[in-house]
Amino acid sequence: MSDHDSREQAKREYQQALEKLAKVFPEAAVGLPGPQPTSPSGNPTTAKRRGQGRVFRRGTKYWIAYYAKRAGRSVEIREPGGQTEKEARKKLTFRLKQVGAHDLGYEVLKGPQSEKITIEDLLDRLERKYEELGKERRRTHSHMTHLRDFFGVERAMSVAEGGRISDYIRFRQREHASPGTINRELRILRRAYHVGVGEKRLNRSSVPTFELLPEHNIREGFVEKGAFEAILSNLKDPDVRDVVNWGFWSGMRKGEITKLPWSSFDKETWTITLPGRITKNGTPRKLALVGTYREIIKRRLNARVIGCDLIFHRNGKPLGSFRKAWANACKKAGVASLLFHDLRRSAIRNMVRAGVERTVARTISGHKTEAIFSRYDITSEEDLKDAALKTEAYVSALPSKSKITPLDQVG
Repeated sequence: MSDHDSREQAKREYQQALEKLAKVFPEAAVGLPGPQPTSPSGNPTTAKRRGQGRVFRRGTKYWIAYYAKRAGRSVEIREPGGQTEKEARKKLTFRLKQVGAHDLGYEVLKGPQSEKITIEDLLDRLERKYEELGKERRRTHSHMTHLRDFFGVERAMSVAEGGRISDYIRFRQREHASPGTINRELRILRRAYHVGVGEKRLNRSSVPTFELLPEHNIREGFVEKGAFEAILSNLKDPDVRDVVNWGFWSGMRKGEITKLPWSSFDKETWTITLPGRITKNGTPRKLALVGTYREIIKRRLNARVIGCDLIFHRNGKPLGSFRKAWANACKKAGVASLLFHDLRRSAIRNMVRAGVERTVARTISGHKTEAIFSRYDITSEEDLKDAALKTEAYVSALPSKSKITPLDQVG
């Protein structure tokens, strides 16, 4: 017989003895204590009120039970508490705090189900979310690979509580990943957690704190007009040439240009409205087709293929990657280090230098914040030289005679 069974039998025998005593000598039985309740470990416990939960033993493990409201009524929830009674009571206390927060409306009680969710589960759901929204997943999938390799099937809540985010940052730094790359991976993980919260699979308290690294490798390249014309002349594919030309003048992202549909083109007003589904921030924006824009659209109208809704295509098919063609053209033009995204920086810089209001330029470029827009308004060496010459000319034109009279000459 186990110790627990022995204690239970002793309590029953004691209760029976009290009942017999009460029949024979009622006066003597008055005031005698009843059997004292004990915990599974045999320690005396105080009587618990309803709603405080309980700890009990099942086999070699301890379990906890508590009440929570589900669908408008209280139901008992049972779950493993741990290997020891101390662990079980600690877990019960934590669950009761969650129940209290749930009753006050601070968060939704998830219970043991949320603790079973792994990082792999969260990333899988985020990928499906991107598929539903039609977002680009190739680069995101690449970033997720590093997250999956490190975290694998670790529980999402244990990652939040155990400082594992800092461990991941140090791990990626040892692999010589740049701060920008690490930050993009952390943003993906943070997004995966928030999707879990939005779908009520996790509580907000389960989301870890993400402290991003400072980035000192912000790209500062831009394309001068001469280099741009040289690049165009070295691009043999007319479809790619139109994409590059459009990127230089409009400042659109490559992904936005290659997904631009004919349904966004209004021939009556000669405007194009980028649909929110293809823009990075999900906000539509409009572009007036004048000058070079109209010339490019006229060429694309001549190249239009029935059954293909893409403005920029190759024989009715998506353009795909033209990285090699771009690299070869840049190399022949003597600017081998340029990226396609430098066209976007150049367009924004040119708009600002041309006197376009910053709010209008931001509307065209699609930047929501002034901080990010300012990063694209890059100052070149020519700008610095021009500023120095203007300052020198201004100072040289100032009168040499001082307007201040020395004190020893006053009077």
